[in-house]
Amino acid sequence: MVAAPPEFGWGVLDTSPLQALRREAEEDVDLMERQYPAHRQSAPHAPRRFWQRRGSLAGAVAAVVLVCAVGAFVARTAASPRPAGATIDGFIREEGGECAKTFQDNCAALPVPCCDKFTTCFEKSDGHAYCRPTCALGAPDEAPPWDIEADLKPWTCRIIEPPGKDSSPAPAPTPAPAPAPAPASVPAALPGLPGVPAAPVVPMAVPVAPMVPMAPPAIPAGLLGGPAAPSPPAPQPATKEPEPTPAPAPQPVSGPSMYCFLVALVRGNEPELLRRQMASKTGVFGCDTYSIFSERAMVLGHGSDGLVKSTEIGGPMSTVKENTADFLRAYSKLIEAGHHKVHEWTIKVDPDTMLIPDRLRTKLGKKEVDTATEAVYFRNCAKYDSLQGPLEILSQAAAVKVFDSLEECKSSKKINQKGEDWFMGHCLEALGVKGVEDFDLLDDRYCTERAPDKQCQEDKAAFHPFKTTESYTLCLEHASKEDNKKA
Repeated sequence: MVAAPPEFGWGVLDTSPLQALRREAEEDVDLMERQYPAHRQSAPHAPRRFWQRRGSLAGAVAAVVLVCAVGAFVARTAASPRPAGATIDGFIREEGGECAKTFQDNCAALPVPCCDKFTTCFEKSDGHAYCRPTCALGAPDEAPPWDIEADLKPWTCRIIEPPGKDSSPAPAPTPAPAPAPAPASVPAALPGLPGVPAAPVVPMAVPVAPMVPMAPPAIPAGLLGGPAAPSPPAPQPATKEPEPTPAPAPQPVSGPSMYCFLVALVRGNEPELLRRQMASKTGVFGCDTYSIFSERAMVLGHGSDGLVKSTEIGGPMSTVKENTADFLRAYSKLIEAGHHKVHEWTIKVDPDTMLIPDRLRTKLGKKEVDTATEAVYFRNCAKYDSLQGPLEILSQAAAVKVFDSLEECKSSKKINQKGEDWFMGHCLEALGVKGVEDFDLLDDRYCTERAPDKQCQEDKAAFHPFKTTESYTLCLEHASKEDNKKA
C-alpha cells in the first residue's frame, strides 16, 4: 500500500496487484529450477537468469503502472474540491464534515452555515452569528463573564441561511418543446426492391438538457509550476428576519382539543429543553394550539408549522418559587389571544415536564365531562391532595372562569402569597371550580418520590422534573418502549 500525498490525504493507493505479479515471477523461478535439475547442473545460471530477467521486467512494468496511477491520482485530486476536514475559522465545515460548535464558533464565517439539528445559526450583529438552541431578541439583563452575551449587547436573532435558501417560490420549470407533428407516411420503393414500400420515417423530438455553466476547478498553487487560479467569491449567506408566527391552527385529531402553554426563561437549560421538545413534538408542541411566554421575545427556529417565536411578557423573570408575578403577566397575554375559549381543555406545562400529548389526549377523552359547561380541574398529587404546577389541566368552562376573575384572586392575600401553583389551586377553589382527583395523569417526583429510572415506565401522561436534555431524552425513550410493548 502506498500512502497518498499528505496534502490530499484522504486515501491510499492499492498496489497489491503489482505485488502479486512480482511474487508470481519469483515462484516461476523456483518451479523452473525444480523441473530442470539436469539443465541446472549443465548451465546452472541460465534458467535463473532468464526468470530473473522476467521478474525484473515485471518489476519495471509494476513501476510504470505505479507512476501512472500516482499521476492520475494527483491530477484527479487537484481537479476536485478539498475534502471534509478543511479547517475554516477554527472548526471543520465541508460536505460531510463537522458543524460549528454551539455557543463558540462564528457560524456566519462559513460559506455554508451549519449547526447541529438542535441549534440554529442566529445573528448577533453584522458578520457574527452563533449556533444556539434559541435566541432572545434585544440585550440581556445579565450574563456571566464567559458567556457569549457577556458584553450585554443586543442580538438581531436573524437566522443565517445557506445561500439560495429562502421563502421565495421556486421558478416554474421551462416546459419542454412540443414534438413536431409527424408527416403523413408516403410509401416509397426501397432501392433495389421495386414494389416494396418503405416504412414511414417519423421524426422524434429529443429533449435536450439545458447547458449549465460550470466554474473551472481550482488548481493548488505550484502544482503546474505557476500560481493558483483565484477562487470565485463565496456566496453570501442569506439572512431571514424572524417574523412572529401565529399559534398553529387546530388539526383534526382523534380526541378532545387541547390548548397548551408554558412560561420559559431565555437563559439556562430551558431553551435547550424546548428545542428537544419541538424536535420530538412532545410537551406543548404536540397540542392542537400552543403558546410560549418569555421575558423577551425568543426565536426557537423552524418548526413543523414555520418559524416558532415566543410572546414577550417583560422581566426580569424570577428563578425562585415565588414566581406568581411572572405568570400573571403571561396570563394577560393568554387572555388577549383567547385560545382558552375555543378548546376543550387548557393545559399549563412546565418546561422541564416530559409531556406525551397523545397519552394525555387519550386519558382526557375518557373523561365524562362537558367541558363547555362544567368547570373542572384535576388534583394530581396524592401526597398533598393538590394541584401540582408541572401539569395544570382546566376544562374550557374552568379556564374561562379563572381567567375572567384574576383580579379577584390577585387582591386576596391568602391566595397571592406563594408560587404560581399555589395561586392557581387556591384561586380555583375560591371561585368554586370543582377539583377532581386523578393521580394517573402526572408522576411528579416531589409527590411520588419515585426514582427517575422508574418514573417513565409508568402509564402516565407526564413526568417531572427532567432538567437536562440527556435525562429528558432518556425518559422519552423509556416511555416509547412502554408504548411499543402495548402496540
